[in-house]
Amino acid sequence: MAGEVKLVPHKTRSQLPHTNDPSKRQGIWTILKDLVGKDMTRFCVPVYFNEPLSMVQKVAESFEYEHLLNVAGETDDPVERLALIAAFGVAQYKQSDKRMWKPFNPILGETYELVGQDYKYFAEQVSHHPPITASYAES
Repeated sequence: MAGEVKLVPHKTRSQLPHTNDPSKRQGIWTILKDLVGKDMTRFCVPVYFNEPLSMVQKVAESFEYEHLLNVAGETDDPVERLALIAAFGVAQYKQSDKRMWKPFNPILGETYELVGQDYKYFAEQVSHHPPITASYAES
C-alpha cells in the first residue's frame, strides 16, 4: 500500500562508544598551563572531557534498578521496604563506576525517552538556569 509505514526494530547498545583510549587524553592542567596570561573568558573545555551522553540520559539510567521499587511496593514488612528503597537509591552510584567525566549540559527543551522491558521513562529539560528536568516514569 502507498504511504504504509514500516517499523524497524532498533538495536540497543550495551556500552557507551569510546573514540580514544581514556588514558591517552590530554590533561586539564596541560591545557590550563597554555592559557596563562591569556583571556580566560574565551576558554573552551575540549569536548572529550565530557561523557558521550547528556545529563538527561544519565538520570534515566537510574531506572535500570526500577524492579527494586516494584518489590518494595509489594512487600508488607516496613523494614524490608525501607531496605529495598535504600538499595534503589544507592544503586544510582553504580552508574558512575569508572566514568570520571561529566555529561553534557542538556539544552532547554531536550527530551529523552527510555523504554525498558517493564518500564517507560520520559524526561524533558524545562529550565536551563537553574537546571531543572521534569520526568515521568511508568512501571
